[in-house]
Amino acid sequence: MKKSIFLLMAFAFIAMFASCSSNKEPERKFVRNPVDDMIRDMNSEQNFSIILYDMDEQNKKYRHKYQIIVEKSATASLDNEPKILRGSMNTGLLAQASQESNSVENAAENIANREAEAAISDTLEATGPAEVKLEETMTDWKEVSEDFFYENIDNMGMEVASKIDGKVSKVPSPPGYNKYVGNEKYGQWRTNSSGGSFWHFYGQYMFMSTMFNMMSPVSRGGYQDYNRNYRGKQAYYGKDAAGKSKYGTNSAATKKKNPDFYKRRQSNKSLTQSAAKSYQTKRASSAPKSSSTRSSSGTRKTTRSSSRSGSSSRSRGGGGGGK
Repeated sequence: MKKSIFLLMAFAFIAMFASCSSNKEPERKFVRNPVDDMIRDMNSEQNFSIILYDMDEQNKKYRHKYQIIVEKSATASLDNEPKILRGSMNTGLLAQASQESNSVENAAENIANREAEAAISDTLEATGPAEVKLEETMTDWKEVSEDFFYENIDNMGMEVASKIDGKVSKVPSPPGYNKYVGNEKYGQWRTNSSGGSFWHFYGQYMFMSTMFNMMSPVSRGGYQDYNRNYRGKQAYYGKDAAGKSKYGTNSAATKKKNPDFYKRRQSNKSLTQSAAKSYQTKRASSAPKSSSTRSSSGTRKTTRSSSRSGSSSRSRGGGGGGK
């Protein structure tokens, strides 16, 4: 009799355990964070930028492609000093930025671009040979975890990691904002006839505008907002004249730079913000409550863990230099 009761209890326990196990979320595959690997591999570099260039999902496999920009010192001879003429500052880029658009949402942005173009029509002189050059590399596709993929769903075209003068940051920001924009070694703020102030690279550093995909000029007000309220704290996407994101996945600049992504997103809902929100909601509901302990001094302690986040290369530098 006792043996029968014992067997019944054992079967009941096994059945209960099996039921609990079937309701558990499937164990997720561990995927190394490629951003952390790249930071480690570039340990000897003092200044670099890692930009999320593209992302994709196929059969629950998540992938990123990155643009890596590394600063190197440049040695320029006097023969290579820039010859910048009046009003010659990046006219191609500004012409592109100020193209007419039939879209109502871009009308105000076009006006701002034309004002910025007018603001730089006066003299811009070169200040000597370029002191730095930027080497650009595009990675192959790299697998990332589902968590990391959706954490960065809004960050395509953004700098997702950087190292500035030996200090690493992994707070997403517009490319170039952390070191080059606002730095008088590379350019200056200039005011147009309407009172608007915009950033302009010196001629020998004008290549940075293209490399960092600055389709429209950087306003001083927007940069000050970033510098005061976002730098090193949280992602900054800015606002264009229509009130939409100026940087990141949903910006006009990124859409123009990488149209293939948006074609894929039309047929793959895993690449959308709604998919990210659905995933994050699911993760939050299935995650166990975080356990915390209270120290003798009455402060709460919570255990936290953080993820560590062949190719063609080219170097770009100006023909001459910074202030």
